[in-house]
Amino acid sequence: MNPLIGGGVWGLKIALASILWLKYGESTLKSKLTQAVSSRRVFMMQVAAVSGVMGGLTAAHAADMVKEDDAQAKSLAYVADATKSKHAKYAAGAACSNCALYQGKAGDAAGGCGIFPGKHVAGKGWCSAYAKKA
Repeated sequence: MNPLIGGGVWGLKIALASILWLKYGESTLKSKLTQAVSSRRVFMMQVAAVSGVMGGLTAAHAADMVKEDDAQAKSLAYVADATKSKHAKYAAGAACSNCALYQGKAGDAAGGCGIFPGKHVAGKGWCSAYAKKA
């Protein structure tokens, strides 16, 4: 280990800076460092912008609700308000929010469902695939 440079990561950085200084000179080295910092800033701003856009797209996509007139919803007798169900299997108190297939949190107005992938169902809804949570 060189006692003037030191060891570890900082020693490597100092050694590299010294070599670049000798090779390029002061003015060229400053311009190269400025370009590197500038392009890193641009990259970080682009990453932040893309992350914001992707987050917005995810939130917009997650808001898709199952509609009662959807073909699959009709075949399962889905209703957004369980109390309005006229299906023979419906029992009072049954709702999507207390179904084993419901993927939302307790108390959520809507959440995902294993029967309707990529869409949300109303927490107060019901369908014939209802299976009470254990």
